[in-house]
Amino acid sequence: MIRSLFVLILLASIGFVTAAWADDAATTAPATVDVTAKVKALAKDNQLTLAPDADVLGAVAGVEADKRLKVDYTVGGKSHVVTAEQGHTLNLPCDADGAGELVIVKAAWGLPAAIAPISADVTEKVKAGVKDNSLTISAANESFGVDPCVGLTKELKVEYTVDGKSHTAKASESEDLTLPAKDDGTGPLVIVKATWEMNPVQAQ
Repeated sequence: MIRSLFVLILLASIGFVTAAWADDAATTAPATVDVTAKVKALAKDNQLTLAPDADVLGAVAGVEADKRLKVDYTVGGKSHVVTAEQGHTLNLPCDADGAGELVIVKAAWGLPAAIAPISADVTEKVKAGVKDNSLTISAANESFGVDPCVGLTKELKVEYTVDGKSHTAKASESEDLTLPAKDDGTGPLVIVKATWEMNPVQAQ
């Protein structure tokens, strides 16, 4: 009887230590993990298709359930950056990347808050849409030929001037942006900078 009780206490103690170790290991997992080598190995014949998760990438990052994969790569020597949410399928190169050799430069797997929001400079695309000092453009990947963060909602941010006065306007994905706004006044419309970027709400 005493021996049985001792064994139960011993097993309970081992279980506690094991559970405590596992919990400690989880809480000390890094917010991001460099998975460049793994992603490079998954690219075949200048193509990459994967649905990122811990099993596929062989890495544990952070303690939260949802992670994100960020990949810096080049196609035909031109640099691109893309992100994919856990479980979403990532296909590279993207349609707008053109043709050429696919080279994975860097890949990071981690918590959304640990991976900086991704954006694409689309200033020239927006400038090209200005006609007679006015602009109407759809906030969509098709308008800019790029998707800076696959699987995430994006927004268009435009810095511009009307008759020399500075303004900023935003449009959520799938919305149309019309410039100048009603209270901007009249005069020459000049696009200073335009970015197609992750909606900041999702960067938390």
